[in-house]
Amino acid sequence: IHHYHVFSVITILFDEILKDLKSGKDVKIFNFGLLQLKNTKPRKYHDVRFNKVLLSEGHRILKFTLAPPIRKKLCVNLDKKIKDE
Repeated sequence: IHHYHVFSVITILFDEILKDLKSGKDVKIFNFGLLQLKNTKPRKYHDVRFNKVLLSEGHRILKFTLAPPIRKKLCVNLDKKIKDE
């Protein structure tokens, strides 16, 4: 299999994932994790240029949550590594 073919398949996969995320769906990858596109609330901040408190726009963030089996293995391995040091 030529590497250009592999790139095109991966590109199609990422395009489909992006379409689903933009339409508000969560993307669950079995035994790996969950991808979610979340909207953040507008926040107040102090602008030093104008010396005023302004309201920033809300943003969209991509949140990734690991599947519980992988999270547990990572925690166990990290605990072992920390104890070994």
